[in-house]
Amino acid sequence: MANEVITVKWLQGGRFIDKELPAKNSEGYDYTVGNLRSDNDIASNASIAIGGVDVDNSRILADGDRIAVVVSNKTGG
Repeated sequence: MANEVITVKWLQGGRFIDKELPAKNSEGYDYTVGNLRSDNDIASNASIAIGGVDVDNSRILADGDRIAVVVSNKTGG
């Protein structure tokens, strides 16, 4: 079986770029936000939004998803 991939739109530098991700994780299950976070060293305190909506780690990624990662480390006014 060939390695299947999905192509998502990844926010980088103020614009969305194509990014290929595996369709399945190493255990053969659908690739999730949690897998994305782990595979790309995204901090646990970072917010991940798909299509402008914050999602949790259980969200399964799909071809064409528009993904933005935001790490807020502001400490004051």
